[in-house]
Amino acid sequence: RLANADVFDRLVAPRLQESGRRVALLLVDALRYELGLALHGHLVGAGHAGAEVQPAFAQLPTVTPVGMASLLPGAGQSLRLLRRNDQLTPALGGQALNIVPQRMAVLRARYGQRFAEATLRDFLRPAFDLPATAELLVLRSNEMDRDFESNHETAPGLLSRTFQQVRQAVRKLAELGFDDALIVTDHGFFLNPEGGAGDACADLLADGAAFAD
Repeated sequence: RLANADVFDRLVAPRLQESGRRVALLLVDALRYELGLALHGHLVGAGHAGAEVQPAFAQLPTVTPVGMASLLPGAGQSLRLLRRNDQLTPALGGQALNIVPQRMAVLRARYGQRFAEATLRDFLRPAFDLPATAELLVLRSNEMDRDFESNHETAPGLLSRTFQQVRQAVRKLAELGFDDALIVTDHGFFLNPEGGAGDACADLLADGAAFAD
C-alpha cells in the first residue's frame, strides 16, 4: 500500500520528468480520509470528472512537522527522526524540517526556478504573480488543522471554506495551464468533543500495568 513518504517520488516526480509539464501540489493540513472523499465529490460536482482518490498511510508520529516532511522528495528512503533539545525533529540528510521554510528549501534546492510556493489563500488573490518558469507549484493550507485545534465546536462548520478554496484553486490552476493538481495531506485527526483540559483516560495493559494518555 502507498505510504505518504513515497507519494512525492511515485506520483509527483515522474510527472515533472516530462518537459514543460506543470504540476501543482496542494498540501492541505489535516485532510482526513473521509474529508478527502467528500472533497472528491465536490470536485466531481464542479466538473472535474477525472478526479481520483488514492489512499495513503500517514507517517508516524502523526504530527504536522513529521507528516509534511514525509511528503518531500526522497522521504521514503531518507526521512529520519532525530532527538534535538529533547524533542523529536524530522530530518532529511541531517537537515531539520520542523518549519515551512526548511521544507520549502528542500524543493527549491532540487527544482530551482522550476519551483514556486504560496499559501492557498494568497494564490487565490487576483494580485498573485506566478513565475513563468514555475512547473512545480506548492500551495499550502493549514486553516482546517488550526480551526480544529483552536475551537472544535465551530470547526466543522468551517470545512466548506477550505473545500471552496480548493475548488477555486483547481479551477485557477487549469486556467493557468497546469496539467496536474495533486491534493495531499500530512495526517488526519480524531475529534473528541467531550474531552476537556486536563482530562486523561486510563486503561489496563495485558500485563496489568496501567497507563494514561
